[in-house]
Amino acid sequence: MGPGKGLWCWLAVLGGLLALYRVYEGWLAEALLLAALALPLLSLLLSLPGLLTARLRLESGGTVLRGQPGEVRLMFVRPRWTLPLPVRVRLRLVNRRTGSAQRQTVRSTLQRALPVDTEQCGVVCCTVERARCYDLLSLVYVRLRSGGDRLPDGTRLGAQVEVLVLPRPRPPAVEPELEPETAVKLFPKYGGGFAEDHDLREYRPGDPLNSLHWKASAKLDQPVVREPLVPLSQDRLVTFSSGPDRLEETLDLLYWLCLRLSQRGDEYQLGWKEGGTGRWVPVTAPEEVQPAFYRLLSARPDGVPPIDQGAVLCRFHVEKGEVSVL
Repeated sequence: MGPGKGLWCWLAVLGGLLALYRVYEGWLAEALLLAALALPLLSLLLSLPGLLTARLRLESGGTVLRGQPGEVRLMFVRPRWTLPLPVRVRLRLVNRRTGSAQRQTVRSTLQRALPVDTEQCGVVCCTVERARCYDLLSLVYVRLRSGGDRLPDGTRLGAQVEVLVLPRPRPPAVEPELEPETAVKLFPKYGGGFAEDHDLREYRPGDPLNSLHWKASAKLDQPVVREPLVPLSQDRLVTFSSGPDRLEETLDLLYWLCLRLSQRGDEYQLGWKEGGTGRWVPVTAPEEVQPAFYRLLSARPDGVPPIDQGAVLCRFHVEKGEVSVL
């Protein structure tokens, strides 16, 4: 419990009434002085049940698209039989992707919906930094539960609630061909054995005799073996690159591309580079697109990750408002 701003006003009024009581001899000065002395006790007695049972709840507004209204909801929870008390809450909102932060101070006794900036994509984290509940005259306050305390509904005060601001899917001016004709690459089967496809090569010491191709060996007059070939597991990759001034538009196009590929039933990996390290998130179903973008928008991408070309079937790259198939 600590002193509120109303306490200093009450002390100033009390000092004036004491001065009046000393210079004015009459029942009015005495009555006013007694009323001023009794008023804080009355306010505390009426407010004490609410001060002891006050709870604060912070709820996320969910997921929104860039440019749409977003919000977090702040609710002051109290039993019905207690009086509504003034509350002062200080919040901190941080966009993980951009690093931009702002603070908001809320004074209310009811539920409040706080707007969230959705002009930039990202994961906006809202944290309660400080929460105070005052008595009816704002003479004293009590701190609401700290971040380590759990409320009856399981919510923790001070814990982060998040609003996911997704890109606004926007197709390119010219829609690309998303089904490139790519030849399946075959590679020697590790350990040998049977395979539908094979290649001929010269005999090497250690090759099993049952792999000899007798007809070709007789024709070339040297040992020739049949080497089994199998397709290497290859991936579809989705990457992007953009300058800071066009990053939001690039993310819009990237989100459209990922949704389009997932709706077609394609499996792919969404990749970006963060701090010099490549990050890859597999997407195998349409419902996995949003969690993949949650990871992307929680990071600070700064380029295209390193790519092993031997294991790539095709790569879709978003840059300068276009989708390229590499």
